Amino acid sequence: MHASAVASNTLRFAPRIHEQLLAGCASCHAADGFAGSTRYVAHAEPEAHLRTVLALVTPGSADTSLLSQRARGDSHQGGAVWEPGSAELALLARWIDEGARGAEAPFEAPVVATTAPPAPIPAERPAASSGGPPPGVQLGTFPVLGSLTLNGRFDLNYERLGYNDQPFQKGASNALRSYHHFLFLTRQSTEDPVTLTLEMLSLQFWEVGYRLSGEDWPVRLSAKVGKVLVPFGAEPLFHHSYGGLAGFDQKVLPPVFAREGLTANVQRREGPFLLSADVYVIAGYQLRRADAVLNLQSDFAPLEETRLGVGTRLGGAWGPLSLWYSAYYNPLGYGRRLFLQALDVASWRPRGVPVLERFSLGVGLLRADVSGGEAEGYGGPGADYYHFASYLQLRFHPTDWLYLQYRQGLRTFGNQRGRILDTTALTREDASAHNVGAVARWKGLSVGLFQFWNLEKVDEVPDDFTRLVVAYEF
Repeated sequence: MHASAVASNTLRFAPRIHEQLLAGCASCHAADGFAGSTRYVAHAEPEAHLRTVLALVTPGSADTSLLSQRARGDSHQGGAVWEPGSAELALLARWIDEGARGAEAPFEAPVVATTAPPAPIPAERPAASSGGPPPGVQLGTFPVLGSLTLNGRFDLNYERLGYNDQPFQKGASNALRSYHHFLFLTRQSTEDPVTLTLEMLSLQFWEVGYRLSGEDWPVRLSAKVGKVLVPFGAEPLFHHSYGGLAGFDQKVLPPVFAREGLTANVQRREGPFLLSADVYVIAGYQLRRADAVLNLQSDFAPLEETRLGVGTRLGGAWGPLSLWYSAYYNPLGYGRRLFLQALDVASWRPRGVPVLERFSLGVGLLRADVSGGEAEGYGGPGADYYHFASYLQLRFHPTDWLYLQYRQGLRTFGNQRGRILDTTALTREDASAHNVGAVARWKGLSVGLFQFWNLEKVDEVPDDFTRLVVAYEF
């Protein structure tokens, strides 16, 4: 058989693989999508899309290709894109096993004729159970509006509250609560670079984005304006864990850290490394009075009295490892100023490494320093202070649909001595948190059981709790 004949019979990237990946992945992995800062970015144009796809492919081996692993849910924050045994996964595996060819035969290297049978399609595994939005519901493409996608997350929690140590103590109470009731609308268009991400039910955030870079640029550059998710920490979307408590349990940063402002992001790939930098300006914090201790969750200036805060986030990723450094500066009034910084390190399951491939790890430190005001008589020695928070989160994945978690962290406020804790000024706000839990996930449905212990440094409060959570994402 001639090489040209073999080439013509080989499954190629466009249009089938290109369109399938756009339908399954673009809602999160567009340049301005939820996962737009990762190394895989879904482009509307096949050639640009193919370039970013090939960085995750080992031609001829679907089983060892990151693209195939992520699509079936391995180490993927969005879980499985397509279900095990699906036609989509089989088609993707076939394309990779046949050499991950491009769109047009003239651009391909010659193919050597062979009588060997095609490589078998690897057995698929159940969905992984990490967080992040799944592919969503494609609403279609509309004039002017472009392509619209819906994502959602809803949960119901049964909680056992008001005790110390164990949940069966007399006097403990029960509660049913819902923390997540979000519906996200994402807009992207093949005609122009404008994007939109909107939380529809409560307007927790909304972002209008613009892709500034061309397909031939050595970097990817984009900008967003609106009530933006502040690019601070490892995961800006709800999951800050500083202090050992995450999401709506968080006691250091806002549960949803979104403010009116403008952000810009630039990314560049250097071999196996992905480098990323964010800069932003937002409506920032303001002290309620000169002698007040700043509350990072709630002490934002009214919009009519906006005090601008500026920040940056620098990050890098190499394989399963990622590192983020975040810094933020904000004048607070009364001559006082805030300098907030954080360092986050994460390791996703390193596939192929015995034992370690069953574990994922995240570690982070945050410190917020409030200083200045000497010229106005409000600061100086004895008046400056800092807040500190940390977390360590370890997950064990015995299977791809189940993980076991341990997370702990320290939070301290209004410290004037030491580096992480002022032992001369302890209050019940200074505490450590510990929790253990187990989460199982099937498609978009997850069930988790958690036990939380909150240990105040002084004046112990009966605020430990148990939570059974049922959540659905689409």
